[in-house]
Amino acid sequence: MKLTRLDNSSGTKCYLVKFRKTTFLLDCGLSTKSILDFCPRRLPAAKECFAYAEDVGTKMTSEAAHNQPVYEVCALSEVDLESVDAILISDFTEMLALPYITELSHFRGNIYATEPTVALARQACEELLAADQALRLETLSTISKRKRRRQSNPQDAPQVASPSTSRAIFSRDEMLASLSKVSGVHYSQDVSIAGGLLKATAFAGGLHLGSASWVIEGGGRKLVYMGSASLVDAKCCSLDRNPLRFADALLLSSVALPPPPNQDRGTLSDVQEALVRKPSLSLLSQPPTPASQDRHSAFKAIPNAVTDVVRDGGNVLLPVGSGDLVHELIDEIASALKAARLEAKPLYFVSPAAQRSIAHASINMEWMTPAQRDKVYDKASAPYDSTALAAEGRLRLLSDLQQLPAGALTDGGCVIFTAALSVRAGPTAQVLRAWGADPSSLLVVTEPLLADDCALLEATNHLCGSFRMQLLKCVVDRRPTPFEIMPLLRYLKPRTLAVPSELWEALLAVPAAARASLGTEDTVAIPPRERVSVSLPARAVPVAASSALALQVQLTELPGTSEGHRGEGSLRVSRVSANLSVRDGSFALTAPDPGATAHFPKASRLIWGQLTLDGYARALKEQNFDAVTICAVRGEQLPLAIRESTEEDGALVSVTWGHHLGKVWMTANATHIVSNQPVLRFMLQEALFTQLHVL
Repeated sequence: MKLTRLDNSSGTKCYLVKFRKTTFLLDCGLSTKSILDFCPRRLPAAKECFAYAEDVGTKMTSEAAHNQPVYEVCALSEVDLESVDAILISDFTEMLALPYITELSHFRGNIYATEPTVALARQACEELLAADQALRLETLSTISKRKRRRQSNPQDAPQVASPSTSRAIFSRDEMLASLSKVSGVHYSQDVSIAGGLLKATAFAGGLHLGSASWVIEGGGRKLVYMGSASLVDAKCCSLDRNPLRFADALLLSSVALPPPPNQDRGTLSDVQEALVRKPSLSLLSQPPTPASQDRHSAFKAIPNAVTDVVRDGGNVLLPVGSGDLVHELIDEIASALKAARLEAKPLYFVSPAAQRSIAHASINMEWMTPAQRDKVYDKASAPYDSTALAAEGRLRLLSDLQQLPAGALTDGGCVIFTAALSVRAGPTAQVLRAWGADPSSLLVVTEPLLADDCALLEATNHLCGSFRMQLLKCVVDRRPTPFEIMPLLRYLKPRTLAVPSELWEALLAVPAAARASLGTEDTVAIPPRERVSVSLPARAVPVAASSALALQVQLTELPGTSEGHRGEGSLRVSRVSANLSVRDGSFALTAPDPGATAHFPKASRLIWGQLTLDGYARALKEQNFDAVTICAVRGEQLPLAIRESTEEDGALVSVTWGHHLGKVWMTANATHIVSNQPVLRFMLQEALFTQLHVL
């Protein structure tokens, strides 16, 4: 299998996989971090520098850069998209670059994603388009000045990561046309790739509503892609782990990595020192909550801080991204305000997708946990309280701040939720200009996108002149840390683990005791923009049996196995003769015709009389099995050499390999090897063949 990583370590995910004469993409993310790179930046003093644009009627005197935003996508120019058979999407945050593929290339393949993923992707795209439009309107009147400044200061021109991966934003029509080409799937639903050469199945990922982990099978091989997995107990369906076990290759990219040090803008201590110099400003910093803790512990600081500020007459601004996080925050804050008898205070949700987000949140019961579904069906209530709050009028849904009631920004006690894409323009920037100098107001940061303290402080100082708001940082990241992913890997036991190179470095930093006994035979680190080869040895494949053949099966219990192993029951075997047919990578067994005569090629004869129990036991011990047990059947003692004996006589050899069990029933005329593990079954066969002599 050929695996190519197409992203540039910018938070996006995109992998090109070539396997069994098929080509498919795993995710196609778009990085919105470039919007923050276009935040106001302080420039060297020069006469070409110009004042910040005035979109609220007040001319700012700060000197800032004004550049048209571009967005970094995966390296699509290096891929022949016309040859791609399918695209598998794991989360709505990883399909924002889909319009560049479907509308601006010759891609003709299929796209598969869960239904909530498609709906949430549309909401995220609408917010992205609105933020981009606000940025472009702001810089429209200063294009000529920007060109003159670049000519005078070429070193201050915006730096683009790579011209081949930087794109202008797509249009709304392209976005809608692209999403209409996505085929919605449910969990555990099988879809075919390239006419049935591969079978792909989506299972619950646990990160957001509709997040999926994909299992791709074909030719007796199993590939698992965990692009949006979470170990946190949330309202969406939790991670479905059992279907992901014993994969031939596991591609893991859903891990929360520590942010890289920012060498250009200083350290966190510098920011805190700058904030402390403001006597009326308090910095409330909360560390990221580990995924293993209860989710409510991450939200506990937010409702309490919001309630205290609103009770004192202050205002609260919460830039929140798309998805189910905004609904959970609204529910927690509304409940805290109601408990403090402050339910009369207004709540505003400002987003171009606000109406659609609330409507969509009330129709996704099947994608939530059983507790949430019981709440909907038994109590006849919506899964999120935000739906009822909007119906009662406590939560007001606005597409932009123009619809905000008069005096809402000045009366006090107001809580506003906005999109977290841009703090330079749009609703978030306008609210910061109105409240930024008010020490009684609170800014809550929950998105990792806004976690850069230096960039946030620099932007807010340019927006409001002197930023004096209280700052509460409680970054919510549901993805597991490298330390927390280790127990999951030990449970999944993949044969080969493939991870991005930066994730591999983070895994190496985990203590050796936590990395021990992962159960993987090989680990492949994938650098950005490079292709690696992953070995997938053949293993047993599922074979469908016809009903006529099933009627001929007569199971016979093996003597000495009535007690079973670990409660699995006794072992039963049956001898059958069947015809094997292969079509489109699928195998089927059918019953032979009654009058047909079987013709088998002449094969080498094997002398079974030379097989001895002690020799077979030595061969098994050379394979480094954990335990080898030989039980005598039909007698207290059994001779080491199996000679003339009846069909009922024989020996039962039990082998333990890790948590797998294999049994070998040896008689005078036949040897039966029984194991559900393909590798263990192959090792038992190899040990058996070493004791046989070929004529």
